Amino acid sequence: MYAALVSPHYPGHEHMTRMRSVFVASIFAAAACHRTSAVASETAAPTSRDEWEETARGEPACAAAAIAPDSLWAIVPLQDPPGAIRLPRSLRETESGEPRKRAWMAPDSTELLLWASAAPVDAVASTGGLMARLQSPSYRLEQTCRLDVEGHLAIVEEFRHVDARGADTVFGIIANVLVRRGLAVGALGLTPSRAMRDSIFGAVAGLRLQAGAP
Repeated sequence: MYAALVSPHYPGHEHMTRMRSVFVASIFAAAACHRTSAVASETAAPTSRDEWEETARGEPACAAAAIAPDSLWAIVPLQDPPGAIRLPRSLRETESGEPRKRAWMAPDSTELLLWASAAPVDAVASTGGLMARLQSPSYRLEQTCRLDVEGHLAIVEEFRHVDARGADTVFGIIANVLVRRGLAVGALGLTPSRAMRDSIFGAVAGLRLQAGAP
């Protein structure tokens, strides 16, 4: 379902621009492969809290997204780091292929990946699934914003991929939360529905973590 390429450096807006271009290229290359895989690589020292906060605070605050009623959601416990996330009940967990990753899918082909790593990721790509059905898709970054997740700053990007024929659209969201030095939590969601993307945003915003500050 997914391939994730991870680089721990995230020093500022110049790197943000580089991250987006790498992310787009990775998505397109992965979609062309039409296969399922999961790969991670971390090669440098973890980003410091000061660097992360400087980058995050430079982004506008995220606007609240409309989310489904609580009765349609389920609390899912997390082990790495300890905590919990509330997800739409339509999402069913699947094999992620790696110990620090959790993956879910819904009947409408929505894909959600949650991971823990030493630092925020530099690029994430999806292989197969929704992206595989798009032909020569265009990429549109809709917003980049900062989010407070239980006192931890996060950077969220919402984007869309549109089929060259205009016949299909995949809505996406990627979020990075720096919990403390040496620990970050990330999420990638791809879905055919803007409403489901809003729900994934709400799930990330409501993430509960028990890994306190160092």
